[in-house]
Amino acid sequence: MATTNSNDINISPSLYYRLRDEKLLNPKEEQKLAEIIKDSNRNICSFIAEAIFIVKFILDKYDAMLAASDRNDKEDGKILIEKLIIGFTETDARVSVKKSENKYDETGDSAEIVIPGNELQETAPRKFAELRELYGKTVKSIKTKGKQDESTINLQKQLRDLISTFIFTPSLFNEIIAHINLQFSRVLEICHCFREILIDKLKTGTRNFKSMNLNRNLKNVSVPKETLYWIESMDDLPGKTLSRLEKFPEMARAVKNSLHKLKQLERFTFHDIADIINIYNNIKKEFSRGIEARNIMIQANIRLVMYEARKFNKDDETFNDLTQYGILGLIRAIEKFDYTMGFKLSTYATCWIKQYMNRALNNDFKSIRLPANKEEKLKKIKRFSVDFYKKNGRDPKNTEIAEALNISANEVSKLKFYAVPTISLNESVNHENNGDELYIENVYHVDDQETPEDSVETQNMNESISNALEILPAQERDVLRRRFGIGKFDPQTLDEIAKLYGVKAERIRQIEEQALRRLKTNSRFEFLRDWIGSIK
Repeated sequence: MATTNSNDINISPSLYYRLRDEKLLNPKEEQKLAEIIKDSNRNICSFIAEAIFIVKFILDKYDAMLAASDRNDKEDGKILIEKLIIGFTETDARVSVKKSENKYDETGDSAEIVIPGNELQETAPRKFAELRELYGKTVKSIKTKGKQDESTINLQKQLRDLISTFIFTPSLFNEIIAHINLQFSRVLEICHCFREILIDKLKTGTRNFKSMNLNRNLKNVSVPKETLYWIESMDDLPGKTLSRLEKFPEMARAVKNSLHKLKQLERFTFHDIADIINIYNNIKKEFSRGIEARNIMIQANIRLVMYEARKFNKDDETFNDLTQYGILGLIRAIEKFDYTMGFKLSTYATCWIKQYMNRALNNDFKSIRLPANKEEKLKKIKRFSVDFYKKNGRDPKNTEIAEALNISANEVSKLKFYAVPTISLNESVNHENNGDELYIENVYHVDDQETPEDSVETQNMNESISNALEILPAQERDVLRRRFGIGKFDPQTLDEIAKLYGVKAERIRQIEEQALRRLKTNSRFEFLRDWIGSIK
């Protein structure tokens, strides 16, 4: 891969110098980091299986995904499910590049990342149904027989084996961490209340409490060791502390309230505080280990993203956006990378990077967005047209394109119409007109087209006319509105209005003339004279 030159692309100097000296990974280093990521994910799944409340959280996310898929038919269900899981280990799925037999599809631009056998759409419903059923049995066993019962332990083992077959996405791991943090914050609130009131203020000995060390897992940061203390009930406190609590009703209420929150938390999570702290420590440790390895792989391959972005030959501003989309593709490739297949990450990630960049160009860089299938057909038409012109020295006819690409000539005509680019009316035409720069709207000006100024003026005039008619008697006001098509009425003749009122047309003409005379003589509506004169 060519070395990136800072003069070729417009990126910040600090980013360029950092990337310039970034160490590239050799195959052994990539394999080691991939093993760390895989091992971290496997350990996290094992801890998730032991945490019943996290399993419920995952099932709720899946249900929400199904509901969103039902509400939004435009978004593919496969895209939604890929936000939760990457695949399943037991199927040993491989991700490949799908190619068409048509030669105009055999390019990196038209390649599509697919999963053989449509694994996610076919397997995910069955696997999640199994997970839901096993979760229900485990919860029922815990409630009726307890966590130490042999049948409950066996069900938890089956749940752990089933969870280990799921390969969850890092985004779902992030949401799981946030959910664990929420439950752990409740634990901290309870423990800090006990420490502040019972230990610090009432000087109760810590030997009366249950305790566990809190592991923050922060690297290169000096964090003082913290021990969390709690009690299961008021009976755990010595009599001296209980008698002192009776003298401070507010403190006693706070302690009882914390005990109530503790019981609620244990009923919700099916774990005691010690288990929640242990789950928090283990998952945070494994998660930070996996994130660190993933970040190293991302930083070492960002230059590959920039190299691919330059191939699109876009302007500097678009290049920066394409780079960001390409990094998203790189992250996705790292999620699905399988080092056991024997190739480097850069080889595998290139397809994902191109796919995300192409998706960005098709969806986010155009004023008018076309469906992905129409974009693909347009690319085929352009490639065929270029090849045809090189061979025959002329542009192909629609029928020739249709025959070569196996589509109808009518569809080719429509696709060519869709491909017409949009331009801004404020775009300069690169030459001057009498010293002033000339814009497209000046060149392609339509005389009978209403300008925004004309539209506002017309609206203001209509409002002024409506206000002026309010001073007239109801009959005269109605006649003028019907005669000149004001408001909800279309213009009507004297005979048509006369039939509605059951009078002669001459009488309607007299009423009209009298109404216009009233408007002329009213000093508040001097500005209407020109309008009335034009009517007469």
